[in-house]
Amino acid sequence: MLLAEFIESLKPWSNIKQSELLLAIFEASPELIARYFIHKKTFTFDPKLSATWIGYASLLYSVIKLPIPPFFGHPNRYAAVPPPTSVVLDNIIPPPMTLKAITRCLTNKSKLISFYAIRLLISALEKLDTALAMHREASTSPNSIWREATRRLVDDFYQRIPDMKDIINHYRTLADGDFLQREAASRLILLYYEVIPQLALRTKFDVSPILLTTIQKVEALNGAGEDEAISLMELEHLCTVAKYSPSMRWFGRSADLPTSPFTTLLRLYTESTTALSGNTLSQVLSYVANEYQLVESDLQSPGLDPFIGALKNADSIDSSIWSFIDNCAERCSRTPLKYLEMIEEILIKVKEANKAGVRTCPLLMSIAEQLPFLVSTSPTKQILKQLTAILRDYLRRSLDAGVNRNFLTSISGLLATAIGDKKLGSKISLSKRTSNVNGDTEMADSDPEPTLQSATQATGEAIAELSPQELEDKLAVPMLTSKENALLRWSSKPPEELVEEGHAASLILLLSSEHASIRKEALTNVLKMAAKIKESTYEENEQTWLLLMELAESAKDLIAEGPLPSILVVFACRALDVLKTPLHCLYEKVNLFLTSGPTWQPDNIPLLKAILKEGPTVDGSYYTEISWLLGFLVDSLRTPQDVALFHQHKVYERLFALVVNPYMGINLRTQVLRVLYRTTCIAGGSDTVIARFGAVSWLVAQKAMVEDDMEERLYQAMIRRLWETCDQKRVRQWSKGAIERLIQG
Repeated sequence: MLLAEFIESLKPWSNIKQSELLLAIFEASPELIARYFIHKKTFTFDPKLSATWIGYASLLYSVIKLPIPPFFGHPNRYAAVPPPTSVVLDNIIPPPMTLKAITRCLTNKSKLISFYAIRLLISALEKLDTALAMHREASTSPNSIWREATRRLVDDFYQRIPDMKDIINHYRTLADGDFLQREAASRLILLYYEVIPQLALRTKFDVSPILLTTIQKVEALNGAGEDEAISLMELEHLCTVAKYSPSMRWFGRSADLPTSPFTTLLRLYTESTTALSGNTLSQVLSYVANEYQLVESDLQSPGLDPFIGALKNADSIDSSIWSFIDNCAERCSRTPLKYLEMIEEILIKVKEANKAGVRTCPLLMSIAEQLPFLVSTSPTKQILKQLTAILRDYLRRSLDAGVNRNFLTSISGLLATAIGDKKLGSKISLSKRTSNVNGDTEMADSDPEPTLQSATQATGEAIAELSPQELEDKLAVPMLTSKENALLRWSSKPPEELVEEGHAASLILLLSSEHASIRKEALTNVLKMAAKIKESTYEENEQTWLLLMELAESAKDLIAEGPLPSILVVFACRALDVLKTPLHCLYEKVNLFLTSGPTWQPDNIPLLKAILKEGPTVDGSYYTEISWLLGFLVDSLRTPQDVALFHQHKVYERLFALVVNPYMGINLRTQVLRVLYRTTCIAGGSDTVIARFGAVSWLVAQKAMVEDDMEERLYQAMIRRLWETCDQKRVRQWSKGAIERLIQG
């Protein structure tokens, strides 16, 4: 008590020795910090640029910087009970730093005051991070009182600091020349994401424009000494923020830069003309490449390292090559499924598909696919030479890093063929490995290897048939079902969770219930849910409301007669998934469908013609749209009435024609078989596809064309499945025994 009364007489903001004494006392007795500031009524942090205020700010900064005692002051280990939350909080962010005072500091015209506020918040967040780590270390179980203390500490800390949007608004007001302020503010934003992500993610922050502006500034400051170094730190902070931000458009191009943020950062990182080569940027590039499936996410995968090494080894890469790389990376990120299927087909042809641990690279596959289009633009000989050298180095480094040799051989053959120049093609081809004096593996020059089309053919050996259970495991898709208590649970959920976590879809599925009372109750609740979502701040509230209202309008007369047709119910569920993701390739088509009329016709299949007859809305997304459609059709097949609707619209005929496309991957072909398999599970379904659409003949023809043993077994098992589930007597009579002979022969 005497010590507490003594320190109240000190004036640390005006005397260095008194400040040092006070800090020493605080370090020895942290519990005095709160008492000191509470009783020191004259200590105010309201912004006013004066020597006294600067002294106050310096003292607060020093107090925050005081270390937290080991084990929170206990001698050898953590106590069974955590220290009072208020004591810990006041050590992290002293009482004078109120939310009102900090907010006023940030909006003050004085740059010094706002800079002090930013630095204080940075130190407070860093200290909070340390305290939270100590709480986690002391916690022995998920339900311990230490965990509860952690939650209280974070919640109370939220009440003492500005919201994320206030920090972002302050950052946006800073001039480009305020290098120190911008670096500090970007670091504070990063700490929000790293230390208190729950608070940070409440604010929608599109970091893309700021990141692009900072990249341009860094390039303009090239060689400008300290200013460049500080701007590089700001750029690294923003890159890490972008990694955490869900709204970051890594592959979106802007008018100000010729390439996307990802490719621009890749160029800055690999060019020796900039100082941007820290671990932070390397980690961000690797994260983006893994997240968007440019490379395999396996821990043993070399990731982007071979590509980065090849780019660093090249001198003054031409801008057209960077544009080509950007195009390949963007396509790979937008349609990863397409390139994974292409890789799978290569592995099947080179007999590597069933081997474990085979390493490949989707980005390489994208480059091989897009290279012919670059060559068709007639680039100069010098550009082709430089690109050939980069690709040759990329292949060599990939081989050294453990990427499958047969895969690389096929890719090198495709690249050599695409180049169109025999001499350049021979340099890029992979034939054998030789070791140079440094131990590096090189690709010897040779004639191009056979391309993908001339890979080893499948053998004609007898193939064991798949059992019915194996066929079911491969082709059966579970029926969509509603969650338990879907009629009641949705009302307590916020609008975001209704869509994101499937509560809305569960309620919609009840419109196809066998019980009229449930259908009527579900319709009433759909209308209530639509109203709740429209009145909310949910980002996609208008489109979601429109979908639900059109569904309700379409259902109100139909549900009195029976369950709502599966095609409408499933489309509504599937369309909800599209609407919650504005970057989805079908986002525009779904919105066009919703605005085309107030009701949906039960005898129509939404988006069928739009996907099969019209081109994709987003360039390169054709196969992604087809995959979505096939999944939608499988889920829509539930009753004989659904099979009749498919018959009416010649769905099976359209799907069988799809598979004729030589670029259709094995996964999409399998999805077509899933539609056929689901049809066989419905009464009369097998009879319809056999008699009306020639399904058996189509399967026999497909079986004869495939080269993969497993796919051939799949077609054979599907033929037998059709025969076992059809009305054999009727089909035998209709075909005069031809179908039976075809199956047995």
